[in-house]
Amino acid sequence: MAHWAKILGDGRVAGNVVSFEQGGKPEVGYWIERSFWGRGVATAVLSAFLNLVRTPPLYARVAKRGWAR
Repeated sequence: MAHWAKILGDGRVAGNVVSFEQGGKPEVGYWIERSFWGRGVATAVLSAFLNLVRTPPLYARVAKRGWAR
């Protein structure tokens, strides 16, 4: 939590990307701050991430939650 408090403290975080295993499958997830939507941020971050993670297949799905404002 201290790590995230430091990161979020400057107020300039566009989002985050994470990789994890669920049900024996490698997955990727991300969150992008709404003010950055439509600017290509998610595309750029996921492209860079996929250049680092070379373990196909990598799964993703839409998380339907009440986070949107």
